[in-house]
Amino acid sequence: TRFNLPSTVFESKTTNEIGMLNLAAPDSDPKINWDPDVIAALDDDEFDYNVDDNMLDDDF
Repeated sequence: TRFNLPSTVFESKTTNEIGMLNLAAPDSDPKINWDPDVIAALDDDEFDYNVDDNMLDDDF
């Protein structure tokens, strides 16, 4: 069987200026208050995983 649904079934009563993905992750600004060691670890270009001194302590 085939259903013919009216277009009002798919309408929304409100529209959002901000998309759903942006609402889910609104905090995308630079984290200037983060620990510099954490930022360096997240930056793949500057972090050398082979140096033992670069490993972060897991006591946070």
